[in-house]
Parts: sequence; structure tokens; C-alpha cells
Amino acid sequence: MPVYVDGLRVHRSRSEPARSAGERFGHRWCHLWSNDLDALHAMAEGLGMHRDWFQDRPGFPHYDLPPFRREAALALGAVEYSLKAWLRERRGSAPTQRSRA
Repeated sequence: MPVYVDGLRVHRSRSEPARSAGERFGHRWCHLWSNDLDALHAMAEGLGMHRDWFQDRPGFPHYDLPPFRREAALALGAVEYSLKAWLRERRGSAPTQRSRA
């Protein structure tokens, strides 16, 4: 199952740890996500990320990545993909998944 990264974007966080980290990277972040949580956590571990950085958001469990970790994720096999397209596809497939149940 693939692990995805989206494009970098500027985001200024309100939390102190993220704000402090963001200052080092020009407040540029992207997301690391997958439909397979085991694959997601394995990739994050390979990037040297801490499990407590995982953001278990309903509908979008992910890690936030600074630019250098994004490049490393791509080198480890992550697939560059649009988050908006992925979310649109998920919404589009939800009724089909429910109708099978």
C-alpha cells in the first residue's frame, strides 16, 4: 500500500513546539499519509519520526513533515500526490463502500 506526501505549503502553527520547528523551515510543511496505518508508521519510523508526532485525525490520520523529511520520504518510496484529490476520491468512494455493507 503506498504512502503519500503532498506539496509543501506555508502553515503557521499555534502550538509552541510546531511553531518553533516551523521557524527553522520557513513554516513550510506537507503531510505524510496512507490508507494503511502500518505502512504509514513504518515510513515515519524510517524517517526518524516519533510516534507521538502522529496526528490521528478522523478521516485523515497523518504526520506533518518539514521539507527535509519530505525529500527523505520520496527517496524511501513515498508517492507525491495531491491531498485534495485523495480526499475527493475518498468522499467519492464512501457511498460505494457503505452500499456493500
